[in-house]
Formats: sequence, structure tokens, C-alpha cells
Amino acid sequence: MDEEKTYKFKNGITAVQEEIDTEQFHSIIVLLADVDVQNLDEIKSFKFLKILKKKNIIAKFLSVILKDTNGNPIPDSKLILKFSDFKKVYDDFFSFNPELISELKNFGSKLASGLTSVLSSSAPK
Repeated sequence: MDEEKTYKFKNGITAVQEEIDTEQFHSIIVLLADVDVQNLDEIKSFKFLKILKKKNIIAKFLSVILKDTNGNPIPDSKLILKFSDFKKVYDDFFSFNPELISELKNFGSKLASGLTSVLSSSAPK
């Protein structure tokens, strides 16, 4: 895959995507902290997209991974995309960041095990 991809969306916005940096990775982790961790195994699936929609964070997710042509962030409010545009960006996201899936699964496992240990330590004895 190229080092970056430029999109011209149906809503008139032009955006660029490339491999995420550490700041973007951190922002994604913060965004996904509220997502049901048991579903991180299905991160590339339609079910995960439904979770993003339910949590109302699709535009926020896009604002983390897309920049304008000058490298500046694009406000969430401008990233309400047609599904076909979103699907291209979402699929390309994993092409640009193939290691991210395993990192997110590890993050999900750590959250789940942390939650389990907190729940077990607070359980009545």
C-alpha cells in the first residue's frame, strides 16, 4: 500500500490517511476504552462498526485517523460520511496499520483481566 491515501468524499471534504502515529494510537485507545472489550476480537467486523455507531464515536474515530491535505485535524462535525466512503477509510485503516489489531486485542485482554481482578477482589467472601 502507498504511504498515504487521499479521499475526496461525497460531502465535499478531502482527507488524507496514513499509518497512525503514537499520539493517534493513544487517542484510539482512549476512544475504545468504553467499548465492550469482548468485541475487540471482532474489530474488523460489521459488529464492531455497530458498536462504534451505538457509542456515537464514528466521527471521533475518523477525526483521529484522518487529516486534511495540510496535515491538520478535521473536526468531527465535518466527518459525517456516506457509508461507502466510511467503509473505504475503515478498510484502508487496517491496511495501513496491520499490527494494530493485535495491539488492540492485547489492550482488550488487559482491560478484561484487570476488570476481572477488580471484580474478584471486591466480591464478598
